[in-house]
Amino acid sequence: MNSLIVFPDEQRDDSLIVIEGKRAAKLYADYQALRGQEIRIAILGGMKGTAKVTEVISNQVRCEIIALRESTPLKPIDLIVGLSRPQTMKKVVQAAVMIGARSIHCVRTQRGERSYGTATLFEPQQLQEEIIKALEQVGEGLAPQVTVHRTFSFFIRNHLDRIANVEAVKLIAHPEGNRLTPEFSVGEARSVVVAVGPEAGWAEEELAVFERAGFQRVGLGSRVLRVEIALVFLLGQICLLRADSEKSQSER
Repeated sequence: MNSLIVFPDEQRDDSLIVIEGKRAAKLYADYQALRGQEIRIAILGGMKGTAKVTEVISNQVRCEIIALRESTPLKPIDLIVGLSRPQTMKKVVQAAVMIGARSIHCVRTQRGERSYGTATLFEPQQLQEEIIKALEQVGEGLAPQVTVHRTFSFFIRNHLDRIANVEAVKLIAHPEGNRLTPEFSVGEARSVVVAVGPEAGWAEEELAVFERAGFQRVGLGSRVLRVEIALVFLLGQICLLRADSEKSQSER
């Protein structure tokens, strides 16, 4: 791992971190933690920085905080993802965390298996483990809110308008969509909502619902991509367009 994610209760005060039990054993195994070693840290839900290992015993590692600064803010990007196989959804969650999305809404769809919504992945402990893996990679403390919606209709009735408000740029991945370009205005300082279907794609009725809500179809080329690849493809393009827009504005 590239950094240690510290749970809030492991930060005992402004200068001390105490890792105990299985967590201490993992820290020793992953970092080969030695006294005097400096490591990157991020407080889950909070700041990031560096710390120095001050004590290592069989079931406890103590670290002195050297410096902390604000974690990178989450991007105003909200994701709607059709529930797919658990292994696919693990990759989706990790990709969204590493990109810095604000929220992920996992929705059961007409073409998705009903059992996907009850996968153990979405149990709090399992989900937190996947989020922490991604945070360890990027060295950040902030993660998106992940919500599982058991039915498509409930999500549409109760959540879509709040997520995809009139100010948001709304995109839905579809083979027949247009190529993502600056004309979609994703480079502006606005929120972006991205909908990516399950492995078998959105049903026509679901596409119609999204389009009535103002979603624009975005194509990713002639190849049919896996869910996690399509998501990373779109998020990468959005981040690139945002970076280009910010650079242009700073040069004016």
